[in-house]
Amino acid sequence: MMAEQGQADILIGPYRTPEREARFLFSKRGFYEDALVFYALPSNAGLWRGDPNELSGHAVGAGRGLGLRPGH
Repeated sequence: MMAEQGQADILIGPYRTPEREARFLFSKRGFYEDALVFYALPSNAGLWRGDPNELSGHAVGAGRGLGLRPGH
């Protein structure tokens, strides 16, 4: 909102969505990455083979702000 109202010149960190692309110019390449970690019960450990498309049809939950730090 601050960028839209001229109170900020740039916005760092918004994920690219069709709605945001209609309002903002995004850099061609991102300059940070989010770490993704896959957790499963031992009985479901074989579900992850590196391709998120293979999880189609399975119940998947997402956590935010878990406090993970690089290297930990």
